[in-house]
Amino acid sequence: MDTKILIVDDSKSDRTIIEKLLNEYEVLTAENGVEALDIISKNEIDILILDINMPKMDGFEVLRHLKDTNRYKRLRTLILTNYNEIDNEIKGLQLGAVDYIRKPVNMYSLKARIQTHLELLKIQQLFEQKSHQEFLTVQTILKQAPLGIAFASRNVPLAIDSKDETIHMNAILEKITGYDKAKLLSLGWQSIIHPDDLEKDLKLFKELENSESTSYETESRFIKPDKTEVWINLIIAKLNLNNSYKYNYIYLMQDISKRKAAESLLQESEQSKAVLLDNLPGMMYRCKNDKEWTMLYVSNGCYELTGYNASFLLNNHILSYNDLIKPEYRDLIWESWQMAINDHTKFLEEYEIMMPNGTYKWVWEQGQAIYDQNGQVKWLEGLIIDIDQRKTNEILIKHASEHDSLTDILNLRSLENTIITQQQEGKIKQASMVMIYIRRYSHLVTSYGYKVGNQLILEVANILKELNDDKHMLYHPFNDRFIFLVHGYHKPATVESFVQKIVRELDNRVKQRTIGFSIGIIEIDHNKKNDVVTLLRQAAIASDHFNVHHNISYSFYDKKIAEHNTREKLITESLENYLVDERSADFFLVYQPIIEIKTNKIIGFEALARFRHQHLGNIMPNEFIPVTESSLLILPYGKKIIEKAFAFSKKIEKAGHKDVIIALNVSAIQLLNDNFIKDLISLIKHNKVSPKNINIEVTESIFSDSYQEINRKLDEIHKLGIQVSIDDFGTGYSSLAREEELNVNILKIDRHFVSKLSSSDPKKNLISDIISMAHKLGHQVIAEGVENKEQLDYLRQHDCDMYQGFYFSKALLEEDALKLLNHKR
Repeated sequence: MDTKILIVDDSKSDRTIIEKLLNEYEVLTAENGVEALDIISKNEIDILILDINMPKMDGFEVLRHLKDTNRYKRLRTLILTNYNEIDNEIKGLQLGAVDYIRKPVNMYSLKARIQTHLELLKIQQLFEQKSHQEFLTVQTILKQAPLGIAFASRNVPLAIDSKDETIHMNAILEKITGYDKAKLLSLGWQSIIHPDDLEKDLKLFKELENSESTSYETESRFIKPDKTEVWINLIIAKLNLNNSYKYNYIYLMQDISKRKAAESLLQESEQSKAVLLDNLPGMMYRCKNDKEWTMLYVSNGCYELTGYNASFLLNNHILSYNDLIKPEYRDLIWESWQMAINDHTKFLEEYEIMMPNGTYKWVWEQGQAIYDQNGQVKWLEGLIIDIDQRKTNEILIKHASEHDSLTDILNLRSLENTIITQQQEGKIKQASMVMIYIRRYSHLVTSYGYKVGNQLILEVANILKELNDDKHMLYHPFNDRFIFLVHGYHKPATVESFVQKIVRELDNRVKQRTIGFSIGIIEIDHNKKNDVVTLLRQAAIASDHFNVHHNISYSFYDKKIAEHNTREKLITESLENYLVDERSADFFLVYQPIIEIKTNKIIGFEALARFRHQHLGNIMPNEFIPVTESSLLILPYGKKIIEKAFAFSKKIEKAGHKDVIIALNVSAIQLLNDNFIKDLISLIKHNKVSPKNINIEVTESIFSDSYQEINRKLDEIHKLGIQVSIDDFGTGYSSLAREEELNVNILKIDRHFVSKLSSSDPKKNLISDIISMAHKLGHQVIAEGVENKEQLDYLRQHDCDMYQGFYFSKALLEEDALKLLNHKR
């Protein structure tokens, strides 16, 4: 016959839960006491699970009715209580309930108790049968029952007399405790119960002994022979049998060690979860899906994250979470959440919240919706963490990637992105790029160091920042170059007017005068796709096309400049090709005689380089020499010039002229090269020329930069026995005050001063003063560009030492120069 269990509870959900847990039995349900008594009267109920608090008739009234009715004495009643209803539990047990179950119901505990009480029922039924049948059946139960079972006629289970033959136990009990019957009887159970549990068990048994209860259940630890502990669920109950039965007490034991271990792990897990929630770097939450984000739960991290206690936000007590969100993000967050809910995806957003002091903090939120069985949103759960430092770092990194570290002006990357973005969005209608190039900046740094260089850059940057606005966007793409993107104008003259304003500001306010500025302007064609690299190159070309006679100048990139740049490229390519294959072009030297005025004899020649292009023809030195300098080709070509000049010097010597000087022009780039002097010495030795027949000419302007280093190099050259001349004296660096310090032998007066002798009052000319000063310092003087007798007479009159110019001879090829030398000498 199937076991029948009646569940009486006014909570439908609780009835349903318990019914599902006991689905292996025949389960009946009632929602109040009246209905329960009616079902009991019509059915043979084995176990009654009875809630105490019910309408119409509560559980106590049901117990009283059952106690007063003899036919229900075999019915075993388990009452449902809450953890704070100890008095109800005691009262229920006094009214006949055999056990109680506390809410919320533990599935494992409930099943174990039902199983236990069903076993008790079976045992009780068996004990009421005839003695022989009873004995056989009990033996079967003892062997087959999955519980440890013992019977006793006396109520002293914790201090068993070894002579008490009325103790009877099964093998399962011995297995659970680890002791056989004899050992248990000799030790007494008091010896194997854990000391921490003994007092509790003794108290419960005393209550049973005094008839304060008919049974009790406890969970205690027993100590096994190997000193390990085993958790046991122990039920001790009086058996309501006829006086003829010798067993009055039954003891049921179940090994619950695994369950206790699981509960311990669960408890640890819950504790870990609580610790985790409290120590997460942010706030865990559960909230409603409403526009206020009404908080139903927030973790302890709320205060650290928001600056408000959790109680402020719960149920919008003081303010809602939506109040904290920066207004500009509120609609975005709502829309993102609703999209995530509809798509059943996670919500992920970064946004700002307002702190109590009015400042804003960046946070990152991840959450998801919790749905009911109908797919409706129950609530939202997630985590919000503080990312303010990370976001600040990201902003700083982004700023650093887009701005120059020294001037804090938008850099090349920003310029490129701006132009590309404007092109894609079609915003470039009328725009120009204005590039400001700081001339001679590298020389300034070489002479005075990066600190002075950086001070200049900052000075220029601060001036240009004042001109920066929405229509004139300033960039600092390269160390010595600034760029304005000018747009939104209607006439090109507007751009020129802005450039003139830049010129005025720089000219009036920049204190450093050893540098200059060159401004290149290119109009951006909005009708075609503009390559940023090309625009920068063209602007650079325009900025490099400056007027050497002006400290600040500007040029528009036009057809003429483009052609000049193309020509410069051809010259550069040809110069490079010549170094590989000398048949590709013609590079040679010509020699202009240097005449001693007193004797009218040729005392030397100035070697001048010439270059003939296959297609462009003869290219003047003032065109190809700057190209070699800008491309650093001056180093290999400078070496070639020295080799050719030394070879010519050797020819002169072989022709019987041993004291003829060859003058060589050397640039600052060559002079500052680490290998120059070493290479010079090597070439002198290789060609076996006399150092006293060599004259190194340097332009006056090279002393404006790296003065100390250049003067040191000249001293080394001077010590080799080589003469040093300052070329074009009077046109560049104002060296009169320092001329005495320079390691030079000769001053060459620039042709500019000589040419004025024919057109101005000779008395006002400075040449006589320069000659006088040079002689006082022990230097000789050469006048350049002498074209007539009048000029030569003036020079002779004022004791000029030497001259050169068309009046005597133009620059000649080697053969012609040698013939002239033989003839004149």
